[in-house]
Amino acid sequence: MKSDVSALMDDALEEGSQDSVLNALCRDSRLRQTWSEYHLIGDALRRSPRLSSDVTHAVMARLADEPTVLAPGTARRRGVWRYALPLAASVMGVGAVAWIAQTLNPPQPATVAVITPRPSPQQSAVPASADRAQLANSSQDKPYLFAHQGYSPASSIQGFANYVRIVSDTREGAAR
Repeated sequence: MKSDVSALMDDALEEGSQDSVLNALCRDSRLRQTWSEYHLIGDALRRSPRLSSDVTHAVMARLADEPTVLAPGTARRRGVWRYALPLAASVMGVGAVAWIAQTLNPPQPATVAVITPRPSPQQSAVPASADRAQLANSSQDKPYLFAHQGYSPASSIQGFANYVRIVSDTREGAAR
């Protein structure tokens, strides 16, 4: 088997028997030792320098000998697309928002009322009076009105509550 290992190292082994020799090298530690010895003998005959297993010092020495490059890299030319594409995206975004706003609130046709002068009858002013039951009822309706303010037809966007108009609260017996 040693002759087969030697022939494998010299690349003189037949192609059909190479797999069997490699499998034997994987299984048998004596053949692996023979493989290492044959390589050592070949290095000695060729007078190859012995390689150290610790190559850290050699690598660090070679790195220290390399020159340091302090030149800046070449400046890349900034193309027109670098500025044009974000600008086009911004314009498209503004256009999309404007289009959606137009579809939410379509313009209403203006109606102009023609006023014809009519004589109005004279009316005398009568002081208004509210009884206590109506005032109590209106304070009970405030939570309901507050909760449903967003669905009022006074608001142009349904579901949106205009909180500025409904912030005030009137308590019974409080001075104004």
